[in-house]
Amino acid sequence: MKKTLILAAAAVISFAPVAGAVDIVNEDDTPVMVLIDDGSNAKEIEIGAGETVEGACEACVIQVGEEAVDAEGAQVVKIKGKVPSVGG
Repeated sequence: MKKTLILAAAAVISFAPVAGAVDIVNEDDTPVMVLIDDGSNAKEIEIGAGETVEGACEACVIQVGEEAVDAEGAQVVKIKGKVPSVGG
């Protein structure tokens, strides 16, 4: 029982947003596939139209198709026209 609780807590922590971490906002009208690479781990996720992923990483490369940007800390990566950009 104790081992199960520890594993459950670890799973929740691994998916919890990190304070001061990068958020990703999909401003497109369609879902986009996004590759998030922090240098030691890469994962691909789908972000729905108009949705936001909070706390995606502390410092990483965000790639959509052939376009990529570096982001870190509390920066916001916005995706518009399937092109990621940091901030504005």
